[in-house]
Amino acid sequence: MRRSTVLLLGAFCLFGRVPAGDADVKAPRVGFIEAGSQQANQIFLDSFRDGLRTLGWIDGNNIVILDRWA
Repeated sequence: MRRSTVLLLGAFCLFGRVPAGDADVKAPRVGFIEAGSQQANQIFLDSFRDGLRTLGWIDGNNIVILDRWA
């Protein structure tokens, strides 16, 4: 091998990423913001997750739900 090929291959191994099928596909993220405490309003997040689950979206599997409480 030429020296430039070895350097290029080494740089790619250090800094590059090879796509591995669906492993590199990121799941969509959905934000859920609710006023009040989580303990008092958890029912709303649970209902939201249930509604998405009926549509085929499962939290942690093919979608990520980021919940924040004010």
